[in-house]
Amino acid sequence: MELAHISRNTYGTGPYILKSWTKGQKMVFDANPNWWNNKNFPKRPQRVVLRRIRESATRAKALQAGEIGVAWGIMPQFIPQLEKNPKTKVAVVPAVRIMHMGFFTRHGGPMANVKVRKAINYAIDAEAIRTTILGGRADLFGQMLHPWNYSGYNPKKKWYGYDPAKAKALLKEAGYGKGFKMEVIATNGRYPGDKATCEAIAGMVKKVGVDATCNSQRFPLFKKLHRAYKAGKKKGAAAYYMGFGNGGGDSSGVLRGTSSCKGAWSGMCFPELDKAIDKANATVDEKEQQMAFEGVTDMMKALATHKIVVKIHDVLGHRANLRWTPRHDETLLPWEIEVLGMN
Repeated sequence: MELAHISRNTYGTGPYILKSWTKGQKMVFDANPNWWNNKNFPKRPQRVVLRRIRESATRAKALQAGEIGVAWGIMPQFIPQLEKNPKTKVAVVPAVRIMHMGFFTRHGGPMANVKVRKAINYAIDAEAIRTTILGGRADLFGQMLHPWNYSGYNPKKKWYGYDPAKAKALLKEAGYGKGFKMEVIATNGRYPGDKATCEAIAGMVKKVGVDATCNSQRFPLFKKLHRAYKAGKKKGAAAYYMGFGNGGGDSSGVLRGTSSCKGAWSGMCFPELDKAIDKANATVDEKEQQMAFEGVTDMMKALATHKIVVKIHDVLGHRANLRWTPRHDETLLPWEIEVLGMN
């Protein structure tokens, strides 16, 4: 059998069978009549159509029109109209994705100075972002590990707060009292309020004297920019606003991915931090491992590796005739949805 055929067709005993696939537009699945667990999910959807709708406004309109049954990533401005509509509902669940701004520190310049990184942390008002852009559907957060990670999470951990006066003082101490130019790169439409948050961050940082601009792009271009800055091919002081979810709960995975010298989404390199992560990961005793990972978080704060903004809530809109409990790990299992008549 050819690989091209295998890549576009399904083989297995799962709850759904792939019926058609229009690349870049939609995938259509029908319920598998021979699934071993059919008796436990008798009201599940008999047909599931996956559509990629990039714009939040378009998703909300499609949901209200009955064109789709579930819409992920509903923005705050569309929630009131969905809640007023008797045929639609909104489900909100605290989730795993932590929105943060990392710094490109590997090639010198202002971002290599810890006082500058701390200053930018103090310049950003995370609570204002949480309550305005995200409509309160997010939590202020003090670490890169969430409650479902297997080790290291501590709800008492706090990150840098909002203190523009302290930000200005730190910039002066670092020798950048007159500021410098800085670019904040971010995605556009990948995470809730990503572009608006990028623009807000740039505006906040400008207020303490740093000439910051926001460059918000679709994910493929964001990825290219991130790789270019990381490799030193693109020059200048820069930071990146993004989210990391880690639904699998691997503590070392999220820390290595976002903060280590070889991390795919790390713009920094601190060898001492890498050693601390590796040591925590190799620790066998549960209590000792918890303390070791907490120590990694403390080290990250001392180094001001990131500005941790919020841990977002997943906001889903759905038709009123669908009933299920959304998960926290950014996974939607369609067979868990009950269809209660027509809508």
